[in-house]
Amino acid sequence: VTSQLIMQVLNGETVFETFHKPDHPPIRRISIPLVIEDHGRFILQTEKSLQYIEETLQWLAWLLCGTSAISLLFAWWGSGRLANEALSPVKALSQTAETVSGQTLSTRLTLSSPYAEFQRLAHTFNGMLDRLQQVFEGQRRFVADAAHELKTPLTAMKGNFEVSLQRARSAEEYRETILSNLAEVDRLTAMTKSLL
Repeated sequence: VTSQLIMQVLNGETVFETFHKPDHPPIRRISIPLVIEDHGRFILQTEKSLQYIEETLQWLAWLLCGTSAISLLFAWWGSGRLANEALSPVKALSQTAETVSGQTLSTRLTLSSPYAEFQRLAHTFNGMLDRLQQVFEGQRRFVADAAHELKTPLTAMKGNFEVSLQRARSAEEYRETILSNLAEVDRLTAMTKSLL
């Protein structure tokens, strides 16, 4: 006991001290002033090993680390599951987009998502498919019409040549056949320019 400690306690202070000894658990000491009438002033001291407290704190630290690790794993698993659930409409949209081709333009996306953003995305995607389908159908009609328009002069030219070759003709008849076919060639040229 130091003289400084004695002075502090005799002045009415309660003093707490911790002692650390190598290879021993720390010890906590409390010094309390005690006044007994007719007998004077005394110092009451008591000590307690902090081993149990240190073991408890260490156990608590391990418990907190384990609980934190389990909480992090649960949060990771839960957030992954929530993300999968929330993004499943995007996955459905991607799968539908991958299957769309010129032959399957009538495919439409139906989402059962509670999120308005995904419903809007599905509506926009379906609108895009509607426009693409109209363009493809217009293109098909155009190609069919163009093929028909090109086929008519070619058929007429072939017929003229076949008729001319069935028997011998005069120079004037051959000239008429050639002029008729030249008119069809001019018609084909005009159509080709128009198509281009």
